[in-house]
Amino acid sequence: MRIRQIKTVKVSDPENFYQQDTIEIGIYVTNPWQDKVMVRVFVYTIDDKAWALEQEIDAKYKDQIKFVYDHYKKWIYDKMPEEISLVWLYEHGFLPV
Repeated sequence: MRIRQIKTVKVSDPENFYQQDTIEIGIYVTNPWQDKVMVRVFVYTIDDKAWALEQEIDAKYKDQIKFVYDHYKKWIYDKMPEEISLVWLYEHGFLPV
């Protein structure tokens, strides 16, 4: 796993995040299988519960990997508000992983 960037955001509903008032969001590219690459925007919590927006890509398509990474970074990661909620995650396509 190669984490590209991590930032901390506030949460408006700490009861849904184990009473944490902030969480970490990361964007990274990983190679979980020899022939596949995963681009993820990942929400970290203090236990196994997490949410992600991800795209699996065939490893031979380098241009597509860069396009998806740039798209996720520009339109999701960089535009993430300073405060989010569990509802916001679901509304923006994040799924439990």
